[in-house]
Amino acid sequence: MDIEKNNINDITPLSDLPNLQYLLIGENHITDLSPLASLDHVSKIKITENPVTDLSALIHLPNLKTLELGYCPVSTVNDIAQMIKLDKLNIDGLKEMILPLWPT
Repeated sequence: MDIEKNNINDITPLSDLPNLQYLLIGENHITDLSPLASLDHVSKIKITENPVTDLSALIHLPNLKTLELGYCPVSTVNDIAQMIKLDKLNIDGLKEMILPLWPT
């Protein structure tokens, strides 16, 4: 589903789409990703250029393989280390991240 550049700030209705596989929500005004926590089939999420700071809602998505976060004000990427199936990550433009990404 592609809903980029639509001046959206509330994605609550997406929680009613449990079979969604691709979600492009870039360039909106989204701050709360918690409605995505129930999207067990989603494999790609593009969140770029949204005022998102908290990624914890994405931690337990069992099929998430691609995550694009470019130019979001995420201050920590520690949650990403728990996304075990993730194999593609775009973090372009994230300037003030707290590292390490994968703890030793």
